[in-house]
Amino acid sequence: MQKNIENYYDDLEKLYSVKSGGQARAKSGKLYENLVDSLCKENGITSKKNDYIESSVIEGLSLSHLQVDRHLYRNNIMFAAIECKTYLDLSMLKRAISDFIEIDFALEQKNMHNVKYAIFMGQNACNDSNLDYYKHYFEKKTQKSVSFFIVNSKQKRKSTIGIYDKKYSNVFELDLSVLDAFCKWLN
Repeated sequence: MQKNIENYYDDLEKLYSVKSGGQARAKSGKLYENLVDSLCKENGITSKKNDYIESSVIEGLSLSHLQVDRHLYRNNIMFAAIECKTYLDLSMLKRAISDFIEIDFALEQKNMHNVKYAIFMGQNACNDSNLDYYKHYFEKKTQKSVSFFIVNSKQKRKSTIGIYDKKYSNVFELDLSVLDAFCKWLN
């Protein structure tokens, strides 16, 4: 895991040289996706991006592009879907849960019953009641649980603290206990 942590800090260091907030947002999003990819690789898991799933047919219509940031495979069988966020706000939480529900419904129709779901984030910008509500909402709709992994040591997001500003680098340090819990969840 040490090499993955070093790569995260190397990528974080690169954010300090970006010139705009838009560039920082694009690069910071990749920071957490790359961390998931490297942790998966270390654990012998294939992490796929742009791995589209076809929805179930409803009223003769279907979608051919259901996905979240990463679909994880072991022995060529999908076992997990993960949404990655630098920080999770309410609108992103709602979208991730909605996407998970659609994906789960489609996979259940294909007899894929053992897929699990998680949101892997640097920081949380939602209040606890929103997280709890959507966790229970997902459980009610799917009879499955969704896991939340908040991997930065400062887990609560403050909008005035930018990930691209080097003076706040300590805010984005990794919580190794959460990374360890994530790796256990993978296996």
